[in-house]
Amino acid sequence: IQSHAWGADRSSILLVYKSFIRAKFDYGCHIYDAAAPTIKKKLTTIQNTALRLATGALRNTTIKKLEVEANVLPLQLHRDYLSLAYGSKIISDHLHPTRVSLLDHHDLRHSSDRPFA
Repeated sequence: IQSHAWGADRSSILLVYKSFIRAKFDYGCHIYDAAAPTIKKKLTTIQNTALRLATGALRNTTIKKLEVEANVLPLQLHRDYLSLAYGSKIISDHLHPTRVSLLDHHDLRHSSDRPFA
């Protein structure tokens, strides 16, 4: 996709990554977020490889620098963001069928957090 003399520029490669690869990661991320860390590490490796290709960074460049340079969140933070956005959407829609289940689950998890409850 890229070389020193020819190939797509950085923004095009990042667009391809975000549009095709990360979009596949995002689909169902609420389900596989509970997967084993080794499974999620494989996805992180794919993201890191794509970011290295897009930025032209060397192999010894830290992952955090790559993510900052490419303006991409780490996958775990991105999954957390998507989950929070989806949860907010459900809670704000009073007619959503899973709203009651989500609120009941939240109440059960946080009932012990209240003092003297």
